[in-house]
Amino acid sequence: MSSIVVKNLKKNMGPEKTLEIKQLNIESPNIIGLLGPNGAGKSTILKLLSGSVEFFDGEIKINGINIREEKKNAVKRIGSLIENPRFYQFVSGSHLLNFIDSIRRGSDVGIKVEVKSVLDETGLVKKGNALINTYSTGELKRLSLGAAIIGNPDIVLLDEPLDNLDILGEVVLDNIINKISNGKNKILVMASHDLGLLEKFCNKVIILIDGKIEEIVAMDHFGNKKIITLSRDVQSNLSLSKEYEVLGNEIIVDLGENEEIISLIRELNSQDYKVKKINDYSILKRKYLDILKIKGMSIHH
Repeated sequence: MSSIVVKNLKKNMGPEKTLEIKQLNIESPNIIGLLGPNGAGKSTILKLLSGSVEFFDGEIKINGINIREEKKNAVKRIGSLIENPRFYQFVSGSHLLNFIDSIRRGSDVGIKVEVKSVLDETGLVKKGNALINTYSTGELKRLSLGAAIIGNPDIVLLDEPLDNLDILGEVVLDNIINKISNGKNKILVMASHDLGLLEKFCNKVIILIDGKIEEIVAMDHFGNKKIITLSRDVQSNLSLSKEYEVLGNEIIVDLGENEEIISLIRELNSQDYKVKKINDYSILKRKYLDILKIKGMSIHH
């Protein structure tokens, strides 16, 4: 079983900014999201877990190994894509993946097969032997994803994985995350501003504000729940054939077939409520916006 344990962590992030985590335990299989405004500490957490940033107070254990005491052993089964990685420009993509795989495995056995598989998985077979300085922005991002997963690491860390992805890259990312989610011994921690990505894949999402964990949201399945925005606030005498929850000028209701949606719209119209829009219900968006509002922060993050 793979695991990440963080205790009493403190890390200076700049003037009057400190990352503080009292306790965080993650065990496989798990996909964890990190959500928060810029500067909240998302990338800093990933850097600390990957071993690329030191000088912190507290304890981080990867698979039971203290990262401060045995860094090499602690991080050897971690793959990461954090911020904008820089690669040597005058080597090929295949050469880069070969190099990373040999370090992660500690052996050259099976590397050629693995590199070929990752190039295929990232849609870079035709570019494998080309120098990295010829890669487009989207191809570089896919190569970075390949570098994160090659060698079959137990723990994968992804920082804003959707940034700079081309259309093919988005398909590649979905396939990679699905593959990780099917592994019994796998942990994926990814930081993203994209609520849709986090809702689609994560078991839990950690909301960070100013270096502190504000809330950990369990991403339960909400079936066919919809959030319906109306033309005015809902009055107490609104009577519908479906049970509903009221949030100002919005109602949350469980709807299935299109016929149910049409029927509900007719009921609302008959009581002088016009439907402005209908969206899938998002508990993550609701909680996140509520936290930002309480903190007096802009929703543009």
